[in-house]
Amino acid sequence: MIEDFEINGKMFFIGGDISYQLLGHTDSMVFNKTLCKDLGLEEPYGAVLTEDWTFELFSSMVKQASADKNGDSKLVLEDGDIMGYVTDKYCGPINVLYSGGGKVSHNDGSTFSLTLYNERNETIFAKFFEFMEQDNCDIFEEFTSSVQLIQLRRLFAQGNLLFMDLRTYEISTLIQEGMLDYGVIPWPKWDDTVDGYHSWVDAGANQIGIPMGKSEERLEFLGAVLEALCAEGYRSVVPVYYEQILKLKFSQDPQSYAIMDMIKEGRVYDMASYWGSPVGMPGYYLVSHSGHNFTTWWNSQRSMAEYHVKTLNELFSKWN
Repeated sequence: MIEDFEINGKMFFIGGDISYQLLGHTDSMVFNKTLCKDLGLEEPYGAVLTEDWTFELFSSMVKQASADKNGDSKLVLEDGDIMGYVTDKYCGPINVLYSGGGKVSHNDGSTFSLTLYNERNETIFAKFFEFMEQDNCDIFEEFTSSVQLIQLRRLFAQGNLLFMDLRTYEISTLIQEGMLDYGVIPWPKWDDTVDGYHSWVDAGANQIGIPMGKSEERLEFLGAVLEALCAEGYRSVVPVYYEQILKLKFSQDPQSYAIMDMIKEGRVYDMASYWGSPVGMPGYYLVSHSGHNFTTWWNSQRSMAEYHVKTLNELFSKWN
């Protein structure tokens, strides 16, 4: 995070042990262990631990989870049908970029540049949305409240969905619904060329307001208070949240407990996620874009995105 956010030797944005959300807002995936067994599928734990957990393997498992329980010739999770994978536009469509080793922006220490559009990312988005066209896959698109986000987690807890991705802190919803027969795994890497598993850290992080210090003495006092908050977070808050909540409470078996560390190590911070521009979260906007065509969408956003990057670099250069 420091490497990605530091410009000209200065940190304009920072997060760390003053907040637990850099852990809680990390993308992860869960699978239904009972359904996996009923379908005669091998749990993906072994593949994850040997770093063979790829999108190809994930896709092959998803295809086998399909059953029209009420005989109406269509698969609807709310109707009790069995489905392979359901996501929302804040998770899968965004994280697929990072699972392929890509990012929206690059920071060389002095300037930002856009690294989003290339042939590999074009292929990744095309194959992902083609994969999502299967009857047993779905993207929850329209959310007007947090209640609807929670509803998707509740649908997984009913036991008819094989895979779902979510932020790690949202695993608590499954426990609240009495769903304990799940496993925690990272989002699959796109292919064998990718080193490790990459999990996007959602940009919905805390903002911390600091009073204006009108004297050097006051600034030193504010700095001391912030340092104390970070130190206390490092000693007590973050370790308890990660070890006792995310790992111990949210992991229902030893495999998930160990894999939580892999998810933590694979966190990706992308400055572009915080820009408030459509380019910052391309997958989110591609969900509703006609045909999900990455090239046409990029062409509609490119000039404005390049203008904003140019303006941003000019502003940061003033503090060189």
